[in-house]
Amino acid sequence: MIIETDRLILRTYTWDDFPALYEILSDPVTMAHYPKPYDENGVRRWIQWSLDNYEKYGFGLWAIVLKETGEFIGDCGITLQNIDGCTLPEIGYHIHKNHWRKGYAKEAAKAVRDWAFENTDYPCLYSYMKYTNAGSYGAASSIGMRKIKEYEDEADRILFVYAITRREWENMKNRLNELLPPKVLCIWNEWTSAVEALYDTDRLWDKGFGDWKIEYKYRRGGKTLCTFYAKENRAVILITYGKAEREKFEKIRGSISQPILNIYDQTKSLHDGKWLWIALDENTDIDDIIRMLKIKRRPNRK
Repeated sequence: MIIETDRLILRTYTWDDFPALYEILSDPVTMAHYPKPYDENGVRRWIQWSLDNYEKYGFGLWAIVLKETGEFIGDCGITLQNIDGCTLPEIGYHIHKNHWRKGYAKEAAKAVRDWAFENTDYPCLYSYMKYTNAGSYGAASSIGMRKIKEYEDEADRILFVYAITRREWENMKNRLNELLPPKVLCIWNEWTSAVEALYDTDRLWDKGFGDWKIEYKYRRGGKTLCTFYAKENRAVILITYGKAEREKFEKIRGSISQPILNIYDQTKSLHDGKWLWIALDENTDIDDIIRMLKIKRRPNRK
């Protein structure tokens, strides 16, 4: 295994993946933005190319499998591509058409982006696609890339090029100082420090959704402990409880402050859990937050 996300595992290819990959790359609908679908020999070359890239560069396209079922649904990773005459590191992704519009390309590409900036020295990462491939450039945009150019290749195809620089990626983390007033920023730092003092997890920065400009997620073993969000003058922590966690919460109600109990009791339980949005303010006790996180996962720092 190379990368694990909430729903996906990205791992190295094996030759056992041939039938599932052939189903994707030989499909005319999936490959509509390529010159033509791949035949069996082309799929074999694809796998061999990936294996060679692992050996030569330490990265390549990685197979994507669903954590819940183990189903192979496509690939995502970094390869060196000729983009308008320059050899550049490109994030590519190919998802089985049965799994389109579920956010898998974004989830995988975001994880690959973070892996690349953390494990290589590349100052910029790219994605390029045929101008008609709206799904592809939508995924690129969703991980913070922006369109930087378009050009015609040797086959007279119009291609769009998207990119994100290391500085832009790092700036997502630095925007807190611009968004939050000193008092809220102080609470953010206090709360995140408290979490990090107890938990050794992956920490994933990303742009948020809707009005939220920043997302900062703590995750380990593919499971999210909690997520912080920030927008202009406001920040929150999101803690999600499943059924078993809600039962555990009831056992510690007596130790939780009334403001948190009010939030808990007023939040509806949905099919995918109880989503608790708690504002970072001076009226919220960090000890309550830690008690709630301990329900989700035992601290793993000594």
